[in-house]
Amino acid sequence: MEKIKVEIPKKPEFISCLRLFSSSISSIYDLDIEKIEDIKLIISEICSFFINNIKKNTEGFLLEYFLGDGKIMVEITDKNDEKLSDNVISENEMFALIIDSLADKCNIDIINNKIVFETIIK
Repeated sequence: MEKIKVEIPKKPEFISCLRLFSSSISSIYDLDIEKIEDIKLIISEICSFFINNIKKNTEGFLLEYFLGDGKIMVEITDKNDEKLSDNVISENEMFALIIDSLADKCNIDIINNKIVFETIIK
């Protein structure tokens, strides 16, 4: 399994860079255009979720891509030490529905400000 790390500032203007990078990685593994678009949308939603719910932005985002074993797994961490509230997911129901509908698997870890999702390649 290959691992790729990307760290960017926590600013909305950098989300498009992550979308482009994710698209390039996904195309290496011959994902169809629909799955590539799903991955890009999931990443945008997760980053926007963190931007809207963790106001502190002195630290950036860390994205780790794990590629292989028939899947692409992406781990997105907001590196700021501000904590999410326990009810943040229920307050952002649309976010949770979008992620659940597009990802094959998803784990939201509000304690560590981390969201992990995976997409099956074939």
